[in-house]
Amino acid sequence: VEALTPLDMIQLGCGIHDSTGHCVWTGAFLLIACLDLLKDFFKDRRVLEVGCGTGIGGIAVSSLASYVTFTDADPEALDLCARNCALNGLNDSSYSLKTLRWGERPSNVDFETVLATDVLYDIEFLPLMLETAVESGCITFVLAHVPRACYNSLNPAVDNLETYIEKKFQDSGFHLQTVVRPTDAKPRDLPRDALNSMSLDEMEEIGAA
Repeated sequence: VEALTPLDMIQLGCGIHDSTGHCVWTGAFLLIACLDLLKDFFKDRRVLEVGCGTGIGGIAVSSLASYVTFTDADPEALDLCARNCALNGLNDSSYSLKTLRWGERPSNVDFETVLATDVLYDIEFLPLMLETAVESGCITFVLAHVPRACYNSLNPAVDNLETYIEKKFQDSGFHLQTVVRPTDAKPRDLPRDALNSMSLDEMEEIGAA
C-alpha cells in the first residue's frame, strides 16, 4: 500500500491493529538493490532479522545465508512472514520465526549478522534494538536505513539522523565498516511496479543508505 487507509488509521489510533509490519517499505527494496555489494556480510552466516515484518529482507538474503531467524514483536506480522517464506520456497530447515521484543536476547545461539530494514521510524527504540543486537553475539549489523523518525519530548529532533544513529552504534561497540548509497547499485534499478517503490535516484536524494 502506498499509504495508510482511513481504516488503518482508525485501527492504529485505537490500538486495534498496526499495519506497519504488513507493508513492504523502501529500505527493503534498497537492501535488495544493493545486495550484490553486501553479500559477504551474509554468505554462509547465521542471520537474525529484527523487525522483519513481511520478511522480505530475510527472504532476500536467505539464498546466501546458512540460516535465517525472522523476528518481530507482532505475531500477525510473523504469520504473514511465514506465509511469504513458504510462497518463496524457503527450505523449512533453513529458517525459523520467533516473537521478539527489542531489548530481549534472541536465543541461546549466537548469530553472525543482524539485519534490519527501515525499522528506525521511532528513534526511541534504537537503544533497545542495539541491546538485542549485542546480546545476539553478532559480528556484523546491516542496517538499510531511510531517514525518517518520530521524535518526542524524551527524544528531541537531531540535526543529522544518520550521524546520530552511527554514534549510537559506536556507543554499543560497533564500528562503521562501509556505507552503501543507492547510486552505488546502478545501473540496476527497482521494478517500476514494486510496492512503495521509488527510484534509486530518489532514495539518494532523501539520504537513504
